[in-house]
Amino acid sequence: MASVRGAHLVGSLTYPDAESAMIAAAENLGGLLRRIPDGEPGDRFHWIMFQPDVLARAEGIERVGDEPIMIGYLDGRPLRIADGVDAADIRLPELGYARAAAESYEVFTRLRAEGVIAPGRASRWRCRRRRR
Repeated sequence: MASVRGAHLVGSLTYPDAESAMIAAAENLGGLLRRIPDGEPGDRFHWIMFQPDVLARAEGIERVGDEPIMIGYLDGRPLRIADGVDAADIRLPELGYARAAAESYEVFTRLRAEGVIAPGRASRWRCRRRRR
């Protein structure tokens, strides 16, 4: 019989916040995990489904159709570039991933410093300073 050598978590975890997800992963699978995920809480729980709501905030991008197509609390209608708008002029808003990574990494480093996450474990988010 083969022995379990490790585990890899893929996708969202059903916890309300990154701290709860990280604690559950560390407590239940800690020795088997090389990476600890943040669980993709909040809007990220639905993978990229929240991105149309983010992108629709950009001037020059609009929804297709008049009636929302609701998937949970998210509008699933596709997006398009509005008539008369040059795509080169569109300025996209912050997508939210960098902010989420920084916030989750703060939680991760605190939990590791507190001993909740064993030393040697890495966060799913690798926040590094740029080398200059």
